[in-house]
Amino acid sequence: SYHALPKTIRRHDGGGAGAILGFANFLLRLWEAEGPRAVLVGWDTLDQPTYRHQAFPDYQSGRSFDAELLDQLDLLPLFVAACGFKTAKAPG
Repeated sequence: SYHALPKTIRRHDGGGAGAILGFANFLLRLWEAEGPRAVLVGWDTLDQPTYRHQAFPDYQSGRSFDAELLDQLDLLPLFVAACGFKTAKAPG
């Protein structure tokens, strides 16, 4: 969502909001279309390797993340919780 939406989408404090908006739209559309009894959103951590790194040594090699994106990623679990959904974060 971060790369798909314009960087001009901003929060009230001037921070970026494209990733938040894109994620929120996706999650709420999924909720509306599927009508699940519950939702659990799982998060990888950026500082620990995942199984993908073992399976594909070049996975995300040299990839860097914009500070504006990282700032938005920190806010997504708050949005998920505000919707009443459960969230969990685990390394790898």
